[in-house]
Amino acid sequence: MQRELEELEPVLGSARDVQRFTAEVLQRVGGSLRETDDPGVFEMALGELEGSLHARLPDLRSPLHVRFSGPFPTDPAPVLDERTTTLGRCHPIIEFLAERVLGESLVDPDGSTFFSRSATVSTRAAVRRTAVFVLRFRYLLTERGRAATFAEEIVTAACTPGDEGLDWLAPRESSIRLLADAAPAANLSPDERAEHVRWALSLLERHEGWHAGIVGERVAALAGAHERLREQARGGRLSIKPHEPPDVLGCFVLVPVPGRA
Repeated sequence: MQRELEELEPVLGSARDVQRFTAEVLQRVGGSLRETDDPGVFEMALGELEGSLHARLPDLRSPLHVRFSGPFPTDPAPVLDERTTTLGRCHPIIEFLAERVLGESLVDPDGSTFFSRSATVSTRAAVRRTAVFVLRFRYLLTERGRAATFAEEIVTAACTPGDEGLDWLAPRESSIRLLADAAPAANLSPDERAEHVRWALSLLERHEGWHAGIVGERVAALAGAHERLREQARGGRLSIKPHEPPDVLGCFVLVPVPGRA
């Protein structure tokens, strides 16, 4: 089970990931997340989200004093304290913020909001121009004696052009950290940003079967995890049929600062 928990961390997110997500969303809507004198406690101001969040949670009062917790051993444990609210990834406030981000990004194809599905950043985190894709994988799962079920997952994958195709960054979880750590280091014009995104999308168009390796990796990983659990629970073998190609939900380009490429 320890291996399964470790593999889930990039997907579920640690307490630190939830804290960073919350801070970045609030910054974009005129709110804030500030440290207090009490270690591990933050003051949360909701900004323009206050009215809509109060409609869902009438007893909510802003500013809030919050802590962050997560499901992993390295995360802070929940604290029973009437003065603070403990936030994890399944807390209604975090779910509300995630819905807001997804809602705006999916209905705004032009990327005119703060929650765009495509972007370009000139950053010192990149040595070469790198495309980072947010992909949705879908599977048909079949186990003997049970009805077939559908499942899907979101995978973030980064690549650069290679001599014989696309070179995908491994391990795949590194793509998430690369994107998260890509602090802007130089300004780009709107036309430059758009051109880099077009370049990234053209990589997929020019390389038929670009997804084969990633899909194979994910199917093998899922099958391996199920097999380990099956041995403990004595369940049936699982057949995994992927739907190909995966859906491209987001496209982000990391461009080296001038002089580094």
